[in-house]
Amino acid sequence: MKQDSTIDILNQKNKILTQAIDSLQIQNQLDKLIYKIENQNTIISEVNSFYDSAWLKLIFVITLLGIIVPIVVQYFQRKDLKELTDGIKDKFDSKLNNLKETNDLKVDLLIQKYEDRIERLENKNEKALVELDANTYYLQGRALFIEKNFMGSIGSSLKSALLLKQCDRTDRIVPILNNVLRAFKHLNQANFNKLDGYLKNNSENKTFEETLNELEKNLNSESMIYMKANELRTIFNKGKNGV
Repeated sequence: MKQDSTIDILNQKNKILTQAIDSLQIQNQLDKLIYKIENQNTIISEVNSFYDSAWLKLIFVITLLGIIVPIVVQYFQRKDLKELTDGIKDKFDSKLNNLKETNDLKVDLLIQKYEDRIERLENKNEKALVELDANTYYLQGRALFIEKNFMGSIGSSLKSALLLKQCDRTDRIVPILNNVLRAFKHLNQANFNKLDGYLKNNSENKTFEETLNELEKNLNSESMIYMKANELRTIFNKGKNGV
């Protein structure tokens, strides 16, 4: 009986010990579970905190970009627009200057063309007027010859010849010198000696020799004018010497 009682006591203690161990195991598992739950809550809290912070930062960045980006875009748009307008203005100014230079050149060429034409007309008119004077002196020389005023006829004829040389009508000079030659045939030695003085006072302020030199200027020695002038020079010198 005593042995059975001891066994019962041991069984009870074993049961109590087993319950205590089970209780400790359960408590340990509960502690682990609680730790895991708390750890997960901490992680979740940290994740939530991270996402909250990230969202706040993202919202801040988006807000900031919403303010800055339009300003930056507007700045570059204005810059591009300014560069574009400046480029257009420069091209326009360049084309305008080129057009102005071209027009100025055309105007200058047109003015020069008309000035040249006017100058040619003026020269032509001037030569026509000079030739008209030459014709007048030629007719005067013919009239004086008919009147037997041979000194006057020679003076007018030589004046006509000088004017024809001036207006480039040298083709008409030889016939006039022939008129002088015909008048020479009516002069005596005294007339020949007085001729230079008469011509100095009445015909371009030139002597007979100076008049011939002017007519021969820039002419070929084989030209008819040159040969006719030499013929007159010879007759004049002989006439002065009474030959």
